Amino acid sequence: MSEEYKEFLKEKEIVEKYLEKGLKIEKIYENLDGTVVKFSNSDEEIILTTPNARKLIVTKLIHA
Repeated sequence: MSEEYKEFLKEKEIVEKYLEKGLKIEKIYENLDGTVVKFSNSDEEIILTTPNARKLIVTKLIHA
């Protein structure tokens, strides 16, 4: 398994954990570090750095 794929799996797990808690995606924006995702009713933000995780969050947003 490549390192990039392992990193994607970690980011995917984090995203799914937040969504399973019932949190909704409130805001998505890009910066030089990656894609920043803010969830509703939470002060935490996550930064997605892999291209596949970025695709995943957009897919989750569209199907929400």
